[in-house]
Amino acid sequence: MPASTPIYGFTYPCQGETISPAAFSTLANQIDVKLAEVEADRFLALNRYNSDLSGFPSEVVPNGVDTTLTSPASTYTLPMAGVYIFDVTADPTSTPATVNMLQASVYQNGVFRFAMTKNTEGNSAVDSTPSGPIVGAAGDVITTRFFYSGSGTMNVRSTMSVKMLVRIA
Repeated sequence: MPASTPIYGFTYPCQGETISPAAFSTLANQIDVKLAEVEADRFLALNRYNSDLSGFPSEVVPNGVDTTLTSPASTYTLPMAGVYIFDVTADPTSTPATVNMLQASVYQNGVFRFAMTKNTEGNSAVDSTPSGPIVGAAGDVITTRFFYSGSGTMNVRSTMSVKMLVRIA
């Protein structure tokens, strides 16, 4: 009866078993598949998916409305399954008369992942810069949302830095 290796699960014949060409073919094919995965990991170690999205115009965000930002610098679609680090900045470019609190948050396929909230006592509109890991599949969409409480509207410019740590096979 065949057995398998503990780490990669390669199937091999046991002692005393009749060795057939099919058993060696199975083992060779499993090794070829693993070598292709190792080569893909090596390639990605040298050529990781990294993006720095910035330099886009400000967007108007109304007071008290959790707003999904729509500039190209606030959305990223994962090119392959993996673990990524996202650094997002929501930078106010105009300050309304009153700003009590502001928050930038990151969503994956519409599901909240992480955020940074800043209390802006003294009416200072500072940037909010959440950062964190996201485990995702190819095609997952990462978006930035912005919320503030105060008065009037606020103009916000967003940037997003994406660094792939490792692929998921």
